[in-house]
Amino acid sequence: MKKISFYSMALLLLLLFGCSSDFEFTTISSFNFDSTALEDGEEIKVIYFSDGPDYNQDQTYYYHYIVVSQKTGKTVNVLSTDNIEVTPSSKDNVYNFFSDGSDYTKLIKLDDSAIKHVKNINELENFKPKMLRNVVRNLNYPELNYQSYPTVIGIIGFMKNDINLDDIDVEEFIE
Repeated sequence: MKKISFYSMALLLLLLFGCSSDFEFTTISSFNFDSTALEDGEEIKVIYFSDGPDYNQDQTYYYHYIVVSQKTGKTVNVLSTDNIEVTPSSKDNVYNFFSDGSDYTKLIKLDDSAIKHVKNINELENFKPKMLRNVVRNLNYPELNYQSYPTVIGIIGFMKNDINLDDIDVEEFIE
């Protein structure tokens, strides 16, 4: 009988402490949205990244970034389904922000089956990225006061100044 209760207690402790996570999810309603907080292509530096429990391959939630605009100096929340894997060595990197409505983001977000039907960049204006409900929070930073910053949804990446989306041959891009 003592063996059974010992194993039961050990299993219970394993379940309680072995399944702890550094992440939880909150809803997008806890953010103040302002679509004008960042412009498409605007240079930013990432000062916080929530990371997440996985790589979000199915894009079921947003990662949370806090960035500083290199143009205005304003601090802004960015919600993105993409993980750019911010590390301490990348803290000085300057990235570009692209809103969910930009052609760049639409092109990146198209799945393989949909992109095969796009023959011209102008066809992207009908594509609308899906709106998600959940944002991952990193519990290692409970004191983070993100509600005071405006929020945008989009992606973070690098932009080469010599690329014009109107010049992209979509068929060549998908091959």
